Amino acid sequence: MFTNSFSSVTIGWVAIATGIVGLLGFTFIILFFTVDQPFGTLNDICIGLTAILSVVLVWMLYPKHHVQFPLLSQVALVIAMFGALLVLVGTALAISGVKGWFLSGLYMAAGNGMIALWLLGLNYFALRDNSLPHSLVIFGLITMVKCYNKRK
Repeated sequence: MFTNSFSSVTIGWVAIATGIVGLLGFTFIILFFTVDQPFGTLNDICIGLTAILSVVLVWMLYPKHHVQFPLLSQVALVIAMFGALLVLVGTALAISGVKGWFLSGLYMAAGNGMIALWLLGLNYFALRDNSLPHSLVIFGLITMVKCYNKRK
């Protein structure tokens, strides 16, 4: 099913693109609250693109982690894909105006939370098998804990 192995350069570029689109969405939400439309819609589009790029990244990293952690990698893949689907549903609801921003935001938050679970698992297992630089994994784990503590 997953026979392609991608180069670390390609995976790195997809990760960078995901981060850039996410930061662009963050910029658009700030502009939305200061200027107003069309920046809200642009933010929603960036959120959807970030979810799509996140799934591409999950898909690219899956073969390596499937070899080391077969069952957990499959569960993580399903969780991340379902999370991205929820984000896309929330984005479609927000852009189309079918539902209000609150319900759309709940879909997006739940989906992003599921993608974050995959990312947490990736960091945890990379720490166990030394597949990523130790300092990068620690940075990822600390960042996730800091983000979680800020939301409390």
